[in-house]
Amino acid sequence: MKYPEQSKAARFQSNYRWLVLAGVMFTLLFLSCHAHATDLLAGTMNDVKDTVTGTGKKWIVAIDFALSLGAFAMTKKPFVFFSTLGVLLAISGMSVFIS
Repeated sequence: MKYPEQSKAARFQSNYRWLVLAGVMFTLLFLSCHAHATDLLAGTMNDVKDTVTGTGKKWIVAIDFALSLGAFAMTKKPFVFFSTLGVLLAISGMSVFIS
């Protein structure tokens, strides 16, 4: 069964819809620089630096040790307990890269 061909008006309307949609998208893209938005995450790196280099690091290490000890007690697998070393190295490495 053959499909009936679209008329010229229907083809023009279909192309016109895509043209209007592209025009609206480009207009919104180019006008977005005038939104005057503020950066909501502007001061968060200072909080992260304070946490990683201050007393927060001690708490993170203590919580990590407690969780690994509890996981070791539940699973009875030494690999779970010694994975704390990897997490501690990651925390120490993170503090070097952040500060």
